[in-house]
Amino acid sequence: MNLKFWGGNPKKMNTEAELRSTLATANRDSWIYQAMTEGQSGSGVTITEDSIMESSVFLAATKVIAEGISQLPLNLYQRGDDGSRQLMASHSLHFILHSEPNNMMSSFTYRETVINHVMRWGNSYSLIKRTGNRVTALHLLQPDCISPALTSNGSIVYIHKANEAEVARYDASEILHIKSLSDDGLVGISPLKMAAKEVIGLSLACEQFAASYFGNGCKVGGVLSHPGNLEDTPRENIKKAWKKAHQGADKANDIAVLSGGLTYSSIAESPEASQLIAVREFQIAEVARIFKIPPHLLGDLSKATFSNIEQQSLEFATQCLTPWLNRIEGEYNRVLLTATEKKTLFVEHNLDGMLRGDVSTRYSSYTAGRNGGWLSINDIRKYENLPAIDGGDVYLQPLNMADVSAEPAEIEGDTDEE
Repeated sequence: MNLKFWGGNPKKMNTEAELRSTLATANRDSWIYQAMTEGQSGSGVTITEDSIMESSVFLAATKVIAEGISQLPLNLYQRGDDGSRQLMASHSLHFILHSEPNNMMSSFTYRETVINHVMRWGNSYSLIKRTGNRVTALHLLQPDCISPALTSNGSIVYIHKANEAEVARYDASEILHIKSLSDDGLVGISPLKMAAKEVIGLSLACEQFAASYFGNGCKVGGVLSHPGNLEDTPRENIKKAWKKAHQGADKANDIAVLSGGLTYSSIAESPEASQLIAVREFQIAEVARIFKIPPHLLGDLSKATFSNIEQQSLEFATQCLTPWLNRIEGEYNRVLLTATEKKTLFVEHNLDGMLRGDVSTRYSSYTAGRNGGWLSINDIRKYENLPAIDGGDVYLQPLNMADVSAEPAEIEGDTDEE
């Protein structure tokens, strides 16, 4: 059987025995690992999946997306013939996705880690444990230990190198693979191989420059000059006297009186340092653009106002999170459900909480739905996470509405009498 590495050299073909031999001796310096992690940016900063998290803006973007997705309720539903849905809370898969995918982590932690892997490596892999056709657990695998491969008959297998001596081979049905943007639909592209590499590289370069700038004490506030040569002791005495006279908030903008030929010169901020803040702010906008995150969620409030910040939050749910949710739900439904279950069951995140808007907007929408006859009291209470009440399932119909296909009623007094 021939195997083709998608994560390595696309032209390299190996027999399975040769492949296992190569993986058994591979380490983090091998061509397999380097093909996944090489990412030197134009700024001169070499980025890896570990160092990429040292960028504060990329870390913020990862947390915003990962936490935004992980906090959403994830449920298993059954689709009715009339288009309705019923929560399948008693199904074992619902418990795994909604509450506890394995005995080591909660659903929130698992899903947060999945997004963390996809944001850094472009791929997340989970080993599916089954008893018969029933999924019993999902166990995360480290992405840099997995190499997807395409067999000669067109099927996908996953080669997992857990350590120097242990190599395992899994069929596609045994792996839950969540991927980012892809060239071939089989393997996601790491941010290190996209435009994000240069953006994050520049961000890291700015942070390293700032740390070096302040750490090395490159900036001084001013210089006291003396026409003669001062010994160490007089120099220290003058410095102490100056600090005593002018240091402290209560002495700000005080008048300095110089004697003995001393002159004071203020040192202006260098152009390089003065532009540092502007460059770092621009990097926030660049990362926000790449991942479609509103800048205010990354800490940039320069463009945020009371009138647009709510709309930006709604756009975050629809433009940023929704594609991620569709990608994740598609793999859940494709891999975790049996062929029979796929006909009626489906997995879906609940975005209602993020799309509700403020109180005034929600209540106006509820009023329109209630008066229009397509929302009941209990429907509204469900949206607000309130318990149902007796008699709350009644739907109203406005009195001035009628079926347009019906014959108009004869209006009294409008007929001709002979």
